[in-house]
Amino acid sequence: MSRKNKQSNSLSEIRRSFHKNFSTGELVTEINFSYEDEIRITEHKNTDANKLKTVIINNLKVGTISNVIRIEKIWQVNLETIIQDDKLGLGASQQSSTCECALIILTLDQYKQYNMNVCLIELKTDIGLKILESLIRKIRSNMNAMYLFLTLNNHDNPAQGYEGKEIKTNFKGIIFYNKTSINENQDVSRLDLTQRDLLEIFKRNCKDNLLEISTFLKEKDKIGIKFFKNPNKDTDEMQISIQDLIT
Repeated sequence: MSRKNKQSNSLSEIRRSFHKNFSTGELVTEINFSYEDEIRITEHKNTDANKLKTVIINNLKVGTISNVIRIEKIWQVNLETIIQDDKLGLGASQQSSTCECALIILTLDQYKQYNMNVCLIELKTDIGLKILESLIRKIRSNMNAMYLFLTLNNHDNPAQGYEGKEIKTNFKGIIFYNKTSINENQDVSRLDLTQRDLLEIFKRNCKDNLLEISTFLKEKDKIGIKFFKNPNKDTDEMQISIQDLIT
């Protein structure tokens, strides 16, 4: 068989094709700071009135957002399209647990340390005990998916400008909501330990917002959790600064 008839591809060719298909299919989009000043995240499936449908993340800019942190790049990963629509041909179920999207925010601190903040974004109208249970499933599923996608990226590509640098990865679960139906009199005995920890984070009864969760890589992985309540619960849209996601 001649060499030109071989069907094998080099690893670099596979990686280039993978990146090209992801970008052309709008599965992963790099946010262009030169003309985009906001990221709009919409829950397309939720068409009911008085539901939280859209979150606008604003104040996008390349520059210092505090005395010690600078945003370098932002990518938006459309997890629902990738997983639920099975764009990778993995046979994913339509019932797969996915967040609305993930934002990968690359920052550089005063010590020249790169941090990749992987923010899993979820929109909820009402936070109840059952919602907390479903959030655990989504967080675990999407952390595993993002671990896979991150390993497929070539961070040493000179075109990116940060080759040869150590990049620390920080997972963050970002949940936006309008209201809560949780009260102090509810029976929480059916919740497992992880769900109870998430409840304490939601109620702000813990020292930090780190949730311990089992993933494909670690039995006791950690993710920072932040809940943001819509200041106007009667609207289907809310706004927030990108700085609030990573600081």
